[in-house]
Amino acid sequence: MPAFSLLTPMPGLPWYLLPIWPLVFWRIQRLKAWFRAAGGPGSEMLWWVMWNGRVVVIRLSDDLSGHRP
Repeated sequence: MPAFSLLTPMPGLPWYLLPIWPLVFWRIQRLKAWFRAAGGPGSEMLWWVMWNGRVVVIRLSDDLSGHRP
């Protein structure tokens, strides 16, 4: 995935989401932080930004049950 930051929106973001990009960026960062805390080593996550700016998880490779080996 191409790099993006708070001041540089992700490529392909629709023009109407540019004004709320900081909110979308914050949501992405919170989702990534949750996954780092809950996911096991080697687990992967696929997420997407919807048309209304909501960040959703599409697929998780780990069951995130909290049981660590």
